[in-house]
Parts: sequence; C-alpha cells; structure tokens
Amino acid sequence: AIWMCAWPAMAIGVLRTLYGVTDALWIGRLGPIELEAMGASSFGSWMLLVSGEVASVGVHAVASAQEGAGRRSDVGATVVQGLWIALVLSGLLAVGLGLSGGVGRYFSLLGLGGADETSVLVRESGSAYLRWCVGGAFPMAAAGVLASAFKGIGIAGPALT
Repeated sequence: AIWMCAWPAMAIGVLRTLYGVTDALWIGRLGPIELEAMGASSFGSWMLLVSGEVASVGVHAVASAQEGAGRRSDVGATVVQGLWIALVLSGLLAVGLGLSGGVGRYFSLLGLGGADETSVLVRESGSAYLRWCVGGAFPMAAAGVLASAFKGIGIAGPALT
C-alpha cells in the first residue's frame, strides 16, 4: 500500500530533477560559462519552483475539505486566495532576487563574487537565467493552484496514478 502511494511522488521527483538535466543539455551547447551559470543557478530556480507550490498545496487541502463537506461553491474563493498567495510570493521573489541585489548576494555565497573574468561571466549569465525563471514563477504557480483545485474536487486525478 505504501508503494502505491509513494511511487507517483518518487516519479515526480525524478521528473523535476530532469528540469535541470534538460536545461544542462540545451544550455551546455552554448558553452562552458553558460553551463556553469545554469548549474550555479539551479538551486535558485529550484527554490522558485518549491515556493510556487506553497499555494498549490494549501488549495489542494482546502478544496478537498470543502468538497468533502459538500461546499463546492466555496472552492472558487479558495482558488482566488491561492492565486493571490502565488502572486505575492512570486512578487517577493522577484523583488528579493532582482531589485535588492539578491542575485549578486546569491552568487557571492557560491564563491562567484570575484572580479575575475570567469566569475563575472558566470554571474551575468546566471543572473539572466534566474530572471527568466522568476518571470515564469507566477504562471507556473497559478497553473499549480488551478490544477490543485481540480484535483481537490475530484475532477482531475493526481499525476502518474
């Protein structure tokens, strides 16, 4: 019984890992600096993905409870709250990474804060990569919120089951 519940979660974890592998395959063709920048940015992009799921998990739980209690009409308000949470979290990440110099501090923590040519090029390329990731944070979170609402009310099933 545990295996029946666990294997879809494990498969999704593997698929999420393949985000980075797919990026590495494509970005690696651009050159070693770009590949290093993508690798250095991978934890930051993972944080964006995980933070986008916060609202989805909450919507799934609340929508399921509302459906179980026979209050499907309340699910719409839950979705709106989830979308607002996703928007606020995405906005905070954009401000934290972009406007406040968070990307520069991020790369400094990774040891790429130096003035040598490689560090500068990796920071520039990595910053561009993270900006694209931040730009997609809200649409991905919003899609997750909507999918979670449908799963919560039983219209859509969980992935890989």
